Amino acid sequence: MKKILSIAGLIVASSLLLRANGSAAETRPAAFGQLESLAAGSPSQVPAAPAAGQDPGGVITVYAYPPTYPQDWSSPRGMLGSMLSTDLKKQIYSRKTEFVSDFKEDGTVATNYKSAVGHVEAHVKCTLPEGGVYDVWTGMVGRKQISADIDVLFKQKLGMGSMFHAFVDGYLANGEENIWRLVNYKSSSDDAPRYWEQEIDSQACGKVKEMVEFYNSFHYKPGTTLAQLQALPPEKIFYFDTTKDPYETYMARRANGDNTPVGGVCASYGMALLKIAGKYDYSIDTHFRANIEVSERLIGGIPDETGKIREVEVSDLLFGSLGGSWTYPGYKNRLYDSYDPEHIWKFIGEISDCSWGGPACSVAASEWYNKNKSRVVYTIQKAEELLPYARADRKISSKFRMEGIHVQ
Repeated sequence: MKKILSIAGLIVASSLLLRANGSAAETRPAAFGQLESLAAGSPSQVPAAPAAGQDPGGVITVYAYPPTYPQDWSSPRGMLGSMLSTDLKKQIYSRKTEFVSDFKEDGTVATNYKSAVGHVEAHVKCTLPEGGVYDVWTGMVGRKQISADIDVLFKQKLGMGSMFHAFVDGYLANGEENIWRLVNYKSSSDDAPRYWEQEIDSQACGKVKEMVEFYNSFHYKPGTTLAQLQALPPEKIFYFDTTKDPYETYMARRANGDNTPVGGVCASYGMALLKIAGKYDYSIDTHFRANIEVSERLIGGIPDETGKIREVEVSDLLFGSLGGSWTYPGYKNRLYDSYDPEHIWKFIGEISDCSWGGPACSVAASEWYNKNKSRVVYTIQKAEELLPYARADRKISSKFRMEGIHVQ
């Protein structure tokens, strides 16, 4: 019995990792084009560089890192198994780095921090239209409401439907927690985080601040129960949800009042910051995303072929034949289309290699770089650049460094 409970606990933890550190799939509402009138304009394929002599106002730096260990996405069983393996390795004892968030909340990050599916976060430092500097570290995470995962996997028996489920515990992690995730991140391949640093003007700075503060308003106190979150009206919830885009839902909320649900996850939130600033490059959008067809046979909570509500046991996915394939003949598929931390990390690295002739420069990255090389600079961020944002009693190894690109 203890062994069974232990396995069940690991399964829950793996599901938790999928949504707590994961990437996000987006839907693209038909009304999206109409909402763009609220922003700087319709999204262009390539964002315009600042006019000559114009003060750029500041930068948004979007950081990404891949899963600590390679993931097996060949089948549901492979994906769950690779996440379980990461979770087992996370149980190995590690010292903790303490932090205090912008919300005055204490927390810790393991000094050998491991991530099951990677993560995206951002640093914004820019001059506001009214003057003054806006300086914030921000990233979207979940509170890890374990009871929600138990309900989804073992009571509702949603199976791979959990990939599309709207969890109610999304929130922004602001402050030095984001720094310690970066500097403590451990990769099995000795990979380091990478970043996309984008110049923005003061008007864009103001728009970014408005969006960050909007999502900060959904932050809830530690100790808030799942039942308390579920009791909130939908417009008061920041959904941790792979089917919602933080930028699109934010724009829709502005257009429609307080009734549009908002949400997303870490990768889509990082891209949302560039989008609201008018600096997201839609021409390379597909390179930041991962997608996979998921058979409805794997998704519980929907009618099956007999009209009954389908239930999918986790044990069938892990140990039975059901977990052997993502698709099955005779069943409809749902598209899991996501901004993925590993894809973002990889493409930034490819562009970086193009800037200095490195071996990882792909054809797609080369095409983009050749069109934009007049405004792209390969850069390295070292430990001392993060020290102003760290606690005075904490040290960052002088060996710590990340590669990235600076885009005008």
